[in-house]
Formats: sequence, structure tokens, C-alpha cells
Amino acid sequence: MNMNSIEGTEEASPVDAFFEQHLLPLAAANCESGREYFPEVPDPSADSYYQPRIKMTMSREDFELPKLEDTEELHTALGKLWHGDDELQQLAGPVAELATKLREVEDQDDEVSPFIYVMF
Repeated sequence: MNMNSIEGTEEASPVDAFFEQHLLPLAAANCESGREYFPEVPDPSADSYYQPRIKMTMSREDFELPKLEDTEELHTALGKLWHGDDELQQLAGPVAELATKLREVEDQDDEVSPFIYVMF
């Protein structure tokens, strides 16, 4: 029996496809340019990492996440979050599409989930 006959017949998951199509090329480009999103060592040329706060008080809205109903709303929200970073902003659409593909709607019924501890 030849086990190689089943190789390559399985379709890539949406996450694998996203990783290969979007994240790997971005990582390769960043490696070539020397850009790091999360540097492992402090920047010796930086005088300080301190940044003055723009907003001095918090409001209720600062702690509430928006309820995003569709792909377009998620795309817009990610675009605002990643404002100023063109590479990440270009990923907003594909990330929103991936989230839509992976979204699961849980069935609503009267049974309590086995993952919830019920106190009587």
C-alpha cells in the first residue's frame, strides 16, 4: 500500500492559507528591510520610550468592545486600529474575511454548557 497517494489531496485550512498568502510574505519583506514589530533588545539610539498620554481620563466606552456585525465593520475597525501602518492596514480586509470564514454561531438551547459550573 502506498501512503503517498493521499498526500496533497487535503485542502489547506483558511488559517493555513492566510498564513502562507499574507503573513509569510510580510515577514519575509520585514526581514529584508530589517523592520521588527517586537524587537528583542532596546533601541540604543532611542533617548526614551516614554510617550506622554494624550487622554488623561478613562470613560466607560474605553472598556467596551464594539459589536461588529459583518466583515465590512471589522475591516473598518481594524483599519482604524492599524492607522499609520500601511502593511497592517492592507491586512485588515483579509483578516476580516478570515474571521468571517471561522465564525461559528452557537446553537441556543435550554441546556447549560458542561463548561459552566452551576451553583444551586
